Amino acid sequence: ELSNQIVAMYIASGDYAIAEEYFNQIKDPSVTNYVGIMNYYNQLKNWERTIQLYDKMKSQRKTQADVPTYLTVLTAIKEMKNIEAAKQVEQDLIKQNLWHNHAEIQNILGEILGNTE
Repeated sequence: ELSNQIVAMYIASGDYAIAEEYFNQIKDPSVTNYVGIMNYYNQLKNWERTIQLYDKMKSQRKTQADVPTYLTVLTAIKEMKNIEAAKQVEQDLIKQNLWHNHAEIQNILGEILGNTE
């Protein structure tokens, strides 16, 4: 979809404010665009908005989180020290069978949850 490409172009050029405007108008944003906007919010230290965007993405049946999505969301969760959100993401990872294959995800979750499952 052209609108996803426009958002990706603005993200790539570093013009996140315009990318966000376009992103908010897209019916079905791509995973790449979600991650790009989440990274933008993380740069602004707007951790809560990153988590809200992740929740919005999960509610869209066409869009499924990938490893970069989880790493971005877990960064926000770690900064917020939000144990409940970390547990929810852990469940999402288990459902997608991504938990055991990615050491970086395991490490971040371990830091947040205080264990090294």
